[in-house]
Amino acid sequence: MQFKVLTHCDRFIDESMLYKGLYSTDEPKLYNLETTLDDLIDIRKKVGSIFNDNRYDLSIDNLSKCTLTIVEVKRIEQPLSFPQPSIN
Repeated sequence: MQFKVLTHCDRFIDESMLYKGLYSTDEPKLYNLETTLDDLIDIRKKVGSIFNDNRYDLSIDNLSKCTLTIVEVKRIEQPLSFPQPSIN
């Protein structure tokens, strides 16, 4: 399955911290393939205007430095393993 994730300099970006700067994360938010950076910026502009909060302006500035990168997510199934009883 393919998704898009927010990246900067080959690192996943923590979106909740965009108003403070570009912070990396090990758990990126997954977006569908149709999502664009302009979509994410438009959402922040709308929400920022509703709440009149300048943090959204700061997050837009930092968001514009990022890219949406396509990643592939694979589910790896591990066989169930049970401990073997010891025979004495």
